[in-house]
Amino acid sequence: MHQLPQPTTSNFNRNDKNGDPKKWTITGNVTEKGFPLTTFVYWLNNGINYAKEVYAKMKESQMTDLEIFRAELETYLHQNQLPINGQPHNTNANLIEFATNIEWETQDFTFEVDQLPYMLSLNGKGNLLNYAGENIAGLNSAQLYVKAPGPRTSIHPENSALTSFYHNIGPGDCVLYGVPLSRSLINYSNVFCET
Repeated sequence: MHQLPQPTTSNFNRNDKNGDPKKWTITGNVTEKGFPLTTFVYWLNNGINYAKEVYAKMKESQMTDLEIFRAELETYLHQNQLPINGQPHNTNANLIEFATNIEWETQDFTFEVDQLPYMLSLNGKGNLLNYAGENIAGLNSAQLYVKAPGPRTSIHPENSALTSFYHNIGPGDCVLYGVPLSRSLINYSNVFCET
């Protein structure tokens, strides 16, 4: 999956040039294709190693972190990412890697999934997602969601009316917070941000 690169303090809205930059608008592109796990691991390791190189440059340089980050990000995006074709408003904009979903089709990981709360279980008992009577990838089957270093995810609804947001002060693992719809996600996220 890919998304449009954007600053962390505002949001890019390609459909509304006069829109509020503080309002999160989801834009981007989803690429559906399968590839071997070894290819994904190779790609992920390259991204992690590049992030470490940029971090080392920031520590050693007299330039500000932001100056180095901007220069490195611009070079990296234009050399390694996919151009957006057919977008006359910004032909220099690129898409950045966002995430990859990996299907857990074997039973090797079921002991991990079985530890989840009942509302997230895959056992089919009382779970509307299993109404179809068969496994549907990403809907009622277990998936590993691997985010690339750097992108962000706004608050959004998941399956079974579970709302979620991702928190990562990086570098390191991203934490997914899932909140049942019966609770107010906005209030929950406000309390979380204040603490």
